[in-house]
Amino acid sequence: MPLFPFALVIALSACAPKSPEPVQSPAVSAPGTHPQGIRVPPLDDRTYHYFELENGMKAMVVSDPDADMAAAALDVHVGQFSDPSDREGLAHFLEHMLFLGTDAFPDVDAYRNYVQSHGGRSNAATGQEHTRYHFEVDHAHLEGALDRFSAFFTSPRLDREYVTREREAVNSEYRLKIQTQTRRFREVRRATSNPAHGFAKFSVGNLTTLADRPDALVWDDLKTFYDRRYSADRMAVTVVGREPIHTLEGFVRDRFAAVTSVDAPSTEPAPPIYTQDQLGVRVHVAPLDEIRELYVEFLVPPQLTTYRSHALGLMTSLFGQEGPGSPHAVLTEKGWITSLTSGSDGAEDHTLLTIRMNLTEAGLEHVDDVAGVLLQFARLLNDPATLKPYWEQQRRLSGMRFDNAEQARSAAVARGTVRAMHLYPSSEVLSFWAEWSEYDPDQVAEHVARIRPDNMRMFVTAPNLPRMDQVEPRYNVAWGMHPLDPALVQHWNETPTDPVLALPPLNPFVPEDTSLLAGSDPEAVPIAVVDTPGLRVWHLQDTTFDVPRAAVSARVHLPGRAGTLEHQIRMVLWARLVDQHLASMLDQARTAGVQPVLQSQQDGMVLAAQGYSDKLDAILAAMVQGALEAPLDPVAFEIFRRDLLRRYRNTTTTRPIDQVGWAMSEAFNPRDWSYAAGAEYLESLRFEDLESWRADLFETVYIEVMAHGNLSAETATELGHHLQAHFASAAAATPVSVEIRRVPIGRALVRTVAVDHDDSAISVLYQGADTDLAVQARWLMLGTLMKTPAFTQLRTEQQLGYLVWARYDRRDLVPGLSLNIQSGVAHPGTLLERIDAFLQGFGPYLTDLSTEEYETIRTGLIATLEEAPTSLGQ
Repeated sequence: MPLFPFALVIALSACAPKSPEPVQSPAVSAPGTHPQGIRVPPLDDRTYHYFELENGMKAMVVSDPDADMAAAALDVHVGQFSDPSDREGLAHFLEHMLFLGTDAFPDVDAYRNYVQSHGGRSNAATGQEHTRYHFEVDHAHLEGALDRFSAFFTSPRLDREYVTREREAVNSEYRLKIQTQTRRFREVRRATSNPAHGFAKFSVGNLTTLADRPDALVWDDLKTFYDRRYSADRMAVTVVGREPIHTLEGFVRDRFAAVTSVDAPSTEPAPPIYTQDQLGVRVHVAPLDEIRELYVEFLVPPQLTTYRSHALGLMTSLFGQEGPGSPHAVLTEKGWITSLTSGSDGAEDHTLLTIRMNLTEAGLEHVDDVAGVLLQFARLLNDPATLKPYWEQQRRLSGMRFDNAEQARSAAVARGTVRAMHLYPSSEVLSFWAEWSEYDPDQVAEHVARIRPDNMRMFVTAPNLPRMDQVEPRYNVAWGMHPLDPALVQHWNETPTDPVLALPPLNPFVPEDTSLLAGSDPEAVPIAVVDTPGLRVWHLQDTTFDVPRAAVSARVHLPGRAGTLEHQIRMVLWARLVDQHLASMLDQARTAGVQPVLQSQQDGMVLAAQGYSDKLDAILAAMVQGALEAPLDPVAFEIFRRDLLRRYRNTTTTRPIDQVGWAMSEAFNPRDWSYAAGAEYLESLRFEDLESWRADLFETVYIEVMAHGNLSAETATELGHHLQAHFASAAAATPVSVEIRRVPIGRALVRTVAVDHDDSAISVLYQGADTDLAVQARWLMLGTLMKTPAFTQLRTEQQLGYLVWARYDRRDLVPGLSLNIQSGVAHPGTLLERIDAFLQGFGPYLTDLSTEEYETIRTGLIATLEEAPTSLGQ
């Protein structure tokens, strides 16, 4: 029987003991003056202490008397690269198995139940060379959580009973991403790497790699791997709590001193990630969707030995910037790309400079010329002296970022420090990214020298490419790798540098005034400083976190245009054209520590900026003026129309759970529409349609502004009036509110979604009948109570799929609860039957729940809701 009235909506897809007295440690002084020399951001008033246990485990404890949530993380310097060659995915499988009970707490859900019932959460992740486990919990229950967490590494059961079941979970995780383009592309990168290097291994695991064999049971291999690899001297742990340093250190010593340390297996130096014949190559990759992409990577010096030089950061910044003369600007102007991003990838033994571009149809035809522009731009970097001003500017911005770093949440501190303890001096665990040597022209020159054809790997992803004579077997990806044509390399080397290419100007938005306004009231709430026809400005001066930052968001409502599919798609395309017009300015703002946002909304548009307050007004003014003055370019329109059409069509191959989620949204939101309907409209949309629509777009306008942070009421008022002045000819309007659809009590709405995927999915939502706050609280409590048993029964025990969750699911102000599953083993009808059966048994579960258990979960939920923010953005 339901606890209160509800309506039901279903979206589904069809298949194709306390610790002894702690050990005392030396007193640790205030931030920035630790005897150990740990460099801490000036605004971080927590106390940090680093030490090592006798078993070799590295440890850090962080005392924060104001922390609402405590946290811990442990990193094992073992990952995919350590998998036996005949047991790929074993490190990942072990990560799963450690959650399933310990000798001290044998119940399979003891750890998860404890953490979640006390307002917390937990997770783990297996990477290339590291596996990290972590949790956060209400501060009063840190010891109990640590008891259960530490047992992973002292007395795991690794119960044979759960091997088959958890192997199925790993296989479901593998199947989940078989049709994910990023995963498919990564597997081709692995297939084209040195088979003797750890990167070439299949990291996830599946039923084949983790199968029992006549001469090797997977449990035996798992136990051997744990015993040999999970050694204390390859672990690092961080604990954050309210307790004093010496108490927290005692927590760690009492629980982790028993972790054994074993002799590490002898290892040879890592072979190169790529053999010589895997460099200077062109790789063709077949996508599932209509994707056109060029990805290039260059091997550069490993960053663990060169990170203080920041030479790699200088390269990624210069290649990725969007100013006049940049590769982005030049290639966009030619109509060859729609985006360009630069970055880095790699592991401890190697580093890659990466550049990824989405190509237009013309760009695919000129893909060799696109790569040539990158190589030409590299010639502009040959004189390190000309690059020093950019490096100096980056160092200044890095220093500002460190000096104004807001105090991170407990969980983020724990997660962020454990891996760093393995890689950097203990003094730099918090600051390694902000450590700068003097400018090193030799290091810069060495990085630039690596940007050349014979050190390049060029990946072209597009349909129907020639010369794809290989197939990656686990993800069924066709690919082909061939040496770069010598004639092409000669052409690149002999082609003069395009005179349009140029180094960027120095950034005009770098903050100069970082002072704080006086007079902020920590108890204040936002007030309307302007409330006139067509304009309302909300303001809250807030320097609670002692940072010279602010956030301004202006929502421009267009009531006469809201609600239709046609308007929304035209708005999306117009916003893309504006974004291209403002690309250089927006990129400079981001580089200077301000995040600008210009995006379409269902009833208008949003102009926003968040970051350093010094030049926020100038950035917003440039955004508004640029948006209204942006020309409508028919060539760019057609590029963006085709790109958006392609993206909408590609949604048919996304995860089924995502597609049923979209269907659920369409069922509730009267302004929402399907990607199929959007694609159909885009087929017929012409440039002239956008022109006529734009001509009277701003006939009626209502602007609502929220200004928060290191900004005065006067500045907020000026910003609002300045914004309104740009729409002086528009009639003042009133925004139109749209309520979500309500399903009648006792009724059920069912939508079926056809998906191009082997898995099925289901989302079942029970919609509340009342928006009263007390009713919402009951639904929230119900969702919290249901979370763990739903996961245990539907995922852990029944193994219906990797993605399984129940949650409080509020739509607008209407409360609700949803259960969601993506499955590779059951049809949606079967999934619905299992959900119904679970709900039938959930009533008795609630009846049997003791008052003490209920109060524990309720108190934990309250602790989560009352967690104090640690930054302005929160």
